[in-house]
Amino acid sequence: MEPVQVTEKLKQKFPNEVVDTYEFRDQVSVVIRKERILDVFKFLHDEPSLSFDLLKDLCGVDNLG
Repeated sequence: MEPVQVTEKLKQKFPNEVVDTYEFRDQVSVVIRKERILDVFKFLHDEPSLSFDLLKDLCGVDNLG
């Protein structure tokens, strides 16, 4: 499955958690709200059409209030 298709599945399953998406040099980034990040990860892992089994990069930002 192409990264853009994965992004669309995430938007369908978690419409309020996907804040934004970016595509740059054939790489897709998805900005997710922190409150349900574990649910999103579990979906990516457990969904048979996805079956993600490696977390390669996780970034965070603290905007100090």
